[in-house]
Amino acid sequence: MKKTQVMIGFLQKQEFCHWLFSSRLRQLVCVACALVMVGTCLKAEDTFEPYASDVPESAVALWEDYDPRHEPLNIEVVQEWENDGVVTRYVTFTVGTFKGKESRIAGYYCLPAGKAKLPAFVWAHGGGQRADRRRGEYFARQGYASIDINWLGRPLEDGIDINTDWGNVDPTQGPRFYGKALRQGWKRSL
Repeated sequence: MKKTQVMIGFLQKQEFCHWLFSSRLRQLVCVACALVMVGTCLKAEDTFEPYASDVPESAVALWEDYDPRHEPLNIEVVQEWENDGVVTRYVTFTVGTFKGKESRIAGYYCLPAGKAKLPAFVWAHGGGQRADRRRGEYFARQGYASIDINWLGRPLEDGIDINTDWGNVDPTQGPRFYGKALRQGWKRSL
């Protein structure tokens, strides 16, 4: 195949080159584009500069300027159960204000009845799951207090509509499953 038979659009290669460089304006445009591309390649800077100053060197340093009392939790006990020496509370609480609207998380707070100053922990379930009352009750029988948070907001109790409400934050920014599930409505069997 000859060079002249190579087509670029409706023009042959030689005709295209003649057309491209025949006008002084086209020549200037081509030179300007070439200079911009070369300049960009030579001076390729990061969009964001790495955060290098005042990087916390410990967990204590990370949180030293944070006052947890600045925003109240506004805890609401939605329902409470006591069974076999375990108190279980379905609660919601404020986790902060994001994009101008309050965000609240629901969860099960479980502890041994009549006990105080217990070892405690937060249980954050895996993706696609939900808080589980039985899990918290199990750990309460072992002597622990726990809060099993329902961070994604899947239904927990029949007849209770109060749940996690992220306000203006979209919690579905993860696997595609979450967005689809929220649009179609949750199924209890998930």
